[in-house]
Amino acid sequence: MKSSRRLALGLSGWAQVWSLAVLLLGMPALLSAQATSTIQGQVTDSTGAAVVAATVKATNEGTGFSKTVTTAGDGYYRVPDLLPGTYQVRVESAGFKTFLRSNLVVTAEAIVGLNVTLEVGEITQTVNIIAEEPQVETQVTRISEVLPEEEVRSLPLQGRGVLNLSILSPGIVGKPEGTDVYCCDVFSNFGAPRISAGGNEQKGQWFVDGISLRYSEGSGWGAAFSPNPDAVTEIRVSTNPTSADVGRISGPQIQIVTKGGTNDWHGTGHYTFQNHDLNARPFFSESVPDSYYRLFGGTFGGPIIKDRLFAFGAYEGLRSVVAGGYTDTVETQQFHDLVLQLRPNSIAATVLQAVPPLRYPTTGTDVGTLLPGGGSSSTPDGVPDIGQISVDSPFQRWGNQFNGRVDYQFPNNKDRLFAAYWYTKRSGAVMSPGPRVVLIQAPKSRR
Repeated sequence: MKSSRRLALGLSGWAQVWSLAVLLLGMPALLSAQATSTIQGQVTDSTGAAVVAATVKATNEGTGFSKTVTTAGDGYYRVPDLLPGTYQVRVESAGFKTFLRSNLVVTAEAIVGLNVTLEVGEITQTVNIIAEEPQVETQVTRISEVLPEEEVRSLPLQGRGVLNLSILSPGIVGKPEGTDVYCCDVFSNFGAPRISAGGNEQKGQWFVDGISLRYSEGSGWGAAFSPNPDAVTEIRVSTNPTSADVGRISGPQIQIVTKGGTNDWHGTGHYTFQNHDLNARPFFSESVPDSYYRLFGGTFGGPIIKDRLFAFGAYEGLRSVVAGGYTDTVETQQFHDLVLQLRPNSIAATVLQAVPPLRYPTTGTDVGTLLPGGGSSSTPDGVPDIGQISVDSPFQRWGNQFNGRVDYQFPNNKDRLFAAYWYTKRSGAVMSPGPRVVLIQAPKSRR
C-alpha cells in the first residue's frame, strides 16, 4: 500500500514537471509576439530569376543565436522572431557563391528588408558585404523613430529618467512629469512624461519588452516604473499608425527593449555625488541647509553557457536630502518670560516650557496685553508677542531598483525562452526639525 502511494505521488510529481515544461515552452511564442523583429526579402540570380530552396541563416553577432529558413518557390524568405541586435545573414545555394552580409542592424518590432542577388560560382566562394548603410523601413507603413543604445547612454537625462527621451522624437509634444526637483528620475512616482502626437496627452502607451507599463491610480496615470537607462538597449517611439497588437491607446507607443547577456562578459558602473558645500544660503535661511544627492549603480552580464544561456543584471540606488523650508509664527522670548511671570502655574506656561520653538525671532509684533488677573485685551503693552522664523525642513528620498534577465536558446535553434524581473522600491519623507505638538495628558485617577 505504501509503495502504491509513493508511485502515485511520483506520477503526480512528474505530471507537474511536464506541465511546467509545457507552460515554459509556450511562453516564448506568447512573449515574443510583441517584442521581436523580422528579416525578409527575395533571393534571385543575376538574371532576376528566383532561387528556390536557398538556405538563409541569420545569426546574432552578440549572442550567437541563429535561425535558418529556406526560400520558397518565388525566392522569398522570412526569418521571424528575432531579438533586436546586429545580425549576420548567410545565403547559400548549390551552383552559387555564398552571400554573407554582416553588421545588419535589426531594431525593435522592425521588418528589415534584405534582397539578395547570388553570383554564379562555387559555394565555397563567398561574397562578403560589410558596408553599413542607413536602414530605411520599406516593409512597414508607420511613423517612428528608434533611439539606439548610444543615444540613450549619451543624451543628457535629468535624474536619468529614460522615459523623457521620447519628447525628443519628431511629432511628439509634451513635458516631463512634474516641474520640481522630485520629477523625472528612476524613482519618480508616475514618472512618465505627458506626451501626445496631436491628440490627448494622457493617451501615451509604454512597454518594456512587450509588457505594458501604463498604470493609473484614481484620476492620475503614468508608468509603473522608469527603467534604468543602463539596462536599455533601444527605444522605439511610434506615432501613427500604430500596430493593432498595441493599439489599445490612441496616443504614441513607446517600446523599450532591455539588454540581455552576450557571449562576452561586460559591465558598467556610475556614481553621482553632490552636497551643500558649494550651495548659496537661501534668502530666508540663516545658514546653508544640509543637502546631498547620491545616485549610483551598475550592470553586469555575460554567458553562462556560450551561445545558449545568458544572464544580465542591473542596479540603481538613490540616497538624497533635498533642501526645503518654510516660515513659522512663534512666540517671542519676551512673551515667554511674561507668561511665566504673570501665570506661572497656567497650562500656557506648561506648554511654552515643554515645547519651545526652534529659536526665538529677533523681531516681533505686539498683538495685545496679558491681564494679571486672567484674560487679555487687544491694547498693545509694548511687549512683542509673536514673530516669524525660517525653518529648514529638507525632504529625504531614497530608492533601490534591480532588474535581472536570463535568456536561453534551445538546441533546435527554433525556440527561445527569456525571463525578466524588475524590482523598484522608493520612499520619501519630510525630515521634521523638531516636535511641533505635544499632547499633555492628565494623570489617570486610581479607584
